[in-house]
Amino acid sequence: MATLEIIMTLTDENNDGVTQEDEFCHIVYICENADLRDTQSILFYAADNDYSGTIEKSELFNVSKKLGIETNELELFAMMSVLTGTQTDEQSLNYDMFQHVMDILIKRNNKQNKQYEDILIDKIQQRQHVINLKNNSVSFI
Repeated sequence: MATLEIIMTLTDENNDGVTQEDEFCHIVYICENADLRDTQSILFYAADNDYSGTIEKSELFNVSKKLGIETNELELFAMMSVLTGTQTDEQSLNYDMFQHVMDILIKRNNKQNKQYEDILIDKIQQRQHVINLKNNSVSFI
């Protein structure tokens, strides 16, 4: 699986297959900061939409949703509270904490015992299918 394909799938906010300016900036941020040989590192920086180097609850919720992981903000708040030792809305996760939470979420939501890479392959294939449908659609005027 191509690293760039993973990054583009994770940063394509509207799933249109076209890289917008803000998506391009996010791609550059990922490439500058992530270990591109490590899918979890790419996932961390892809989730970091505000480029802070930490993951807030809304960012964690968004990346979970993008991966098809069923969760809710209350559950994420509880998990983050345990890891950070705080119960405020200002919680944020460092890389190690993020990995721990994602491992739990993926194992819990994963009936086929898929790994990060398998989930991302599914998302890439879904995105490619949508792009192909858009490219092959006929316009009636």
